[in-house]
Amino acid sequence: MMKHERFRELAEAYGADLRRWPMEERGAAAALVKSFPAETRVALGDAVVLDKVLDSYRVLAPDAGLRERIVASAPIAQAVWQRARIWWQGAGFAALGVAGVLTGALLIAHLVPLVQPQFDDDNVYVATAFDGFTSELGN
Repeated sequence: MMKHERFRELAEAYGADLRRWPMEERGAAAALVKSFPAETRVALGDAVVLDKVLDSYRVLAPDAGLRERIVASAPIAQAVWQRARIWWQGAGFAALGVAGVLTGALLIAHLVPLVQPQFDDDNVYVATAFDGFTSELGN
C-alpha cells in the first residue's frame, strides 16, 4: 500500500493525471485514491493547478534568421583531403622512424666485425658454454 507522503511526491513530480505516473506506481496510487479520496484530492488539486500552468505554456517559434545565424557560426567541416593529409603526415613520421631503426641496424652489422674464433679439432670444447670451468676442474 502506498503512503500519503509517497503519493504527494509522485503528484508533485508527475502531475494530477495518473496516466503520466510510472506504471509500477499507478495501481497503488489508484487504490489510495479510492481508499482516501479527501486526502488524495488535496495533493491532486495542487498538482492540477501546476499542470494547467505548465500545459498553457507555449514556446514561441524561432525567428527566421536564427537558423542562418546558427549555420553561419558553425565550424567549417574539414575536407576529406585535409584529414587524409594529417593521417599521411603521421604515417610519414612512423615510416621515418622505421627507416632510422633499419639504417642503424645495417650500419652496426657492417661496421662491427663478426669475431669468430678459430679452433682446431682438438680444442673444440672451448666454444661451449662451460669453457671457463675447464681450468677450475683441473683438466
